Formats: sequence, structure tokens, C-alpha cells
Amino acid sequence: MKKGWLSLLLILILTGCSTKTSYYFLDWVIEWKVEEYVSLNSQQSTQLEKALDDFLYWHRSNELIQYSQQLQQISNQLKQGTLTPNRWVEEVNLAKAHGYRAFKTLLPSITPIIASFSDKQVMELLDNIEQDQLDLKAKYIDKSKQEVLNDADERVQKVFKKWLGRLSQAQKQAIHAFNLHTVATFPQWQVYRQVWLEQFALALMKRKDQAYLGARLTALVTESNQFKSEQYQKDLTKNLTAFGALLIKVHDLASVEQKKRFNKKLDELIKDLAQMSQDI
Repeated sequence: MKKGWLSLLLILILTGCSTKTSYYFLDWVIEWKVEEYVSLNSQQSTQLEKALDDFLYWHRSNELIQYSQQLQQISNQLKQGTLTPNRWVEEVNLAKAHGYRAFKTLLPSITPIIASFSDKQVMELLDNIEQDQLDLKAKYIDKSKQEVLNDADERVQKVFKKWLGRLSQAQKQAIHAFNLHTVATFPQWQVYRQVWLEQFALALMKRKDQAYLGARLTALVTESNQFKSEQYQKDLTKNLTAFGALLIKVHDLASVEQKKRFNKKLDELIKDLAQMSQDI
């Protein structure tokens, strides 16, 4: 799936086994993920633990109820048949706003940690990020267009299967048609990502100036469109709108049992998010 849609689907990521169980281990998951990219010393690890504890308390208190409300709104629109592709774009933008707000809340706590990185840690971080790019590129470089299309069909079908169960042939055909006409943005993403990484590296080079570092990180995360070409932004919006149309079509094609399954899973998630926001 393209990254534009994932902004909203990140809200749903907690449904892997149990929403509550997943969320309660989120601090550990974040720390583990950070350590995949840069090896922290004991003081930095302690600072990160404290920052995450404070952040997740704020997040549960202030953010989860907003996720719950947004998902309820989407659920209502699907049931009433009022969700449109353009409305889907608005929902994704709202989800991005949730993410930006969370980042800005966490930033003051993590800026001193990043500012304390040694030159060795900075190089380790940049090398690992660059390796991620190379690994991603390797997944596509030797694949034919048909293989890429087949992979896309499999990925998108997997997402819908999680919520609807076994898909009908008509639903699979709708997914295939969507992927067939999706604008290929990977080459544009590579150009954007390279520019982004160069700016990130510059920010790290001047990390001792925490005011500068915080401002640059904020721009890199919340104002990233400035590093994307106009055509790339247009193509992302086109794909995002098209996915909204696909979501509506697959839902319209759903059987009674599929809709029952979908509504049950979504209602449970909405309820869990609301309850966790109150269970402080």
C-alpha cells in the first residue's frame, strides 16, 4: 500500500491481537525500534524511557478518544453511504494532523537526546536509514511490472481480508483494477527521500544547537511537502483519492456476513480506544 493511505491506517495498527495489549507494550516496541537504528548509552536510554512514559500518558489522555471519534465518524459514513473519495482524503489529512500533534508533543523530550548523540551514533543512524532505502529498492529493482502488480494485489487483499474475511472475486477484481491504474510513485519517492535525508543529516550535523535542531526536525516531519515535487504531490493525492473509491466499492460489494464482521471489529476498536483514553 502507498504511504499516503497508511496515515489513517496507522490508527488501526493496534488490532493485531488485542488493542489494549498492543498499546500497553508500545513503549517497549518504540525503544526496541529506536535501538535498531542507533545504539543508545545508558543515560540516553533512561531519558528515552522517561520521555516515552510522559508521552504515552499524554497520548492516552488526549489522543485516543480523538482516534475513536474519527473512526466512529468513518463507520457512520460507510453505513449511511455518505463516504466519498474526497471525504476519505480529508479523513487521511485529519489522521496526519493527529500524527503531527503527537510528534510536536514528543519533540521537546527527544531533542536533548538527539543533541547528545556522538559522531559515531550519528553515522550509525544515517547508515541504517540509508540501508533501509537500499533494501527497499532491492525489492523492486529486478521485478517485472507484472510481479510488482501481483505483489500489490496481495498486499491490498491482505488488508481487506483482515477486516472482511474471504474476499469475493468481484472484490479481488476491484483491487486489481485499482492497482493497475495506480500511479507508480516509487521513483519520485526515492528522489524525495534523498533530499529529505540530506536535510536530516544537516540537522544532525548542527545538533548541538537544540533550537535549530528542533525547528529542522519539525519541518522535516510536519512540512515534508516542501521536499516533494509538485507532480509527486499531485500523484500522491490522485492515488489517495483512488484508494478512497476502492474502499467504498469493496464495502459496497461486501456480503451481509462481511459487513457484520467489519462492523464488529471496527466497533470493538472504537470502544477499546475510548475506554483506554478514560482508564488512566
